[in-house]
Amino acid sequence: RHEIIQGGLLPEGQIMFLYGGYSTWKSWLAMELAQSISTGEDWLIYGTEPHNVMILNCEIPKAEYQLRWKDYYAKRKFSSNGKSGKSATLLVDSDMELALDTFTGLSTILQWLKHYKIKVLIVDNVYTAMNGDLTRNTDANIFIRNCKRLQMAGIAIIFVHHARQAVYDNARGGFV
Repeated sequence: RHEIIQGGLLPEGQIMFLYGGYSTWKSWLAMELAQSISTGEDWLIYGTEPHNVMILNCEIPKAEYQLRWKDYYAKRKFSSNGKSGKSATLLVDSDMELALDTFTGLSTILQWLKHYKIKVLIVDNVYTAMNGDLTRNTDANIFIRNCKRLQMAGIAIIFVHHARQAVYDNARGGFV
């Protein structure tokens, strides 16, 4: 199979995870990865070839995410094309309502991926990309099946994930 990230890290149509503790720069690493794949630049020590990439942020409000990208590009110096002289599309979307474990969410994302000929989808963060409970088999299985549908369409998926941080629930009077 064709490798999107060399060294067997990400073959075409496969899944990769970026996992770590809360606030350990995973989202920034995913941004760097998206930029590297779209330009064909090396990512860390691994070669890439240019592919159309979509990074879907499901965790950070849109305005904050836009500022993060603005800061990222201000601090980085990029040529207009990657080292290969080629460049692909990098789409960035911030949608905190798109649930990949629903028919509507899957249909919407498939339309975007087909329209823009996306080969790599980066989803940041797994637990916010679904309506169901990631810890329940029935909910997680729907999410997994939908991801397999994306894979069958030839899409490589990179998930950013961390253990869910506790949230205070006023109705329950404690952390959940």
